[in-house]
Amino acid sequence: MFKSIIILFFCFFTVTLNLQSQIYSDTARGEVGDEIIVNINIPDSISATGINSISGKIFITNPTVFYPDSLSSGNNIIINNNELVRQNDSVWNFNIEIQKPQDSISEVIVKLCGEALAGTDSLCTLRFSDVIMNNFPINDFNAIVITNTSGTPLPYIRFAKLDQNFPNPVPGGSSTKWHYIIDKPSIVEFYIVDYRGKETFLTNLGEQANGIHEYIFTPELGFSSGLYWMKLKTNTGESLVPFIIAK
Repeated sequence: MFKSIIILFFCFFTVTLNLQSQIYSDTARGEVGDEIIVNINIPDSISATGINSISGKIFITNPTVFYPDSLSSGNNIIINNNELVRQNDSVWNFNIEIQKPQDSISEVIVKLCGEALAGTDSLCTLRFSDVIMNNFPINDFNAIVITNTSGTPLPYIRFAKLDQNFPNPVPGGSSTKWHYIIDKPSIVEFYIVDYRGKETFLTNLGEQANGIHEYIFTPELGFSSGLYWMKLKTNTGESLVPFIIAK
């Protein structure tokens, strides 16, 4: 009996110690349209005094619920480098560098800030994976985001979308038209990207109202035949669509 108690205690101690040594996050809640803060808790046992680098991916199961904006420090930790890059509607890459004071013995808190998006009691999971801290792989972990609204439940999606142009391919000397939609007033810019990935600025249309708009583009003499991408850039997101110039 005594031996069984000892074994159970040892198992409990091992599990507890393991949980204390892992990065974890809690459930975050917010009203639609407000800022939501997701706390990423990094135990003192796996962080070092001085510079700590953390990188990885965030997979969002329901991107109409939460739109990440930025990373910031949750306590007296200095963030030297801060990168949060959207790959597509559901995947973001992050890369941060934090500086932990020598006299700090508490866990490090990094805040993932974003906007609450869709209807009543909507829920999504943020899955943090491929996490590397100080060149060592760290456990995957999840965060839950729940949004709600006190008014009429309406879908709210914070994305800019660029539809396929017409005509496509674009005949030499002719114009082609894109329709795009933005969910809220935003500065709108267009860029063209060639097969080498070189990005060239085309135009700034100024602030456009939310809704559906069109953009007409006529290839100049400097554009040779081939595959290109049209890039829509707004305050709330970007959209990239391939097309062909045929001269």
